[in-house]
Amino acid sequence: MRKLWLILATILTFSACAGAPASDRENLMVTSSAVELYATSWCGYCARTRAFFEENNIDYVEFDIEQDANALDRFKQMGGQGVPLTVINNHIVYGYNLPEIERQLDI
Repeated sequence: MRKLWLILATILTFSACAGAPASDRENLMVTSSAVELYATSWCGYCARTRAFFEENNIDYVEFDIEQDANALDRFKQMGGQGVPLTVINNHIVYGYNLPEIERQLDI
């Protein structure tokens, strides 16, 4: 009888979880753009990331975390501790990491 209750409890738990909303980290993108850049105006590596996107004709949306409180909140939720932080198709790239950015963009 005890095993039956354990099985029933397990089934009910999995059934309840099936309808649960997805984690906030599963859908990181807040725009329809495939690339989002969280940056500051004074950051040299942010400028280099911008230049890389522009030189390679990559559309992106930039959020200045010092000017936009909502962007700063999202940045923190993604574990951001330094800029730039880039989100490419829901994949976070921390810092100025061109090899990873290129890999995520398939270039």
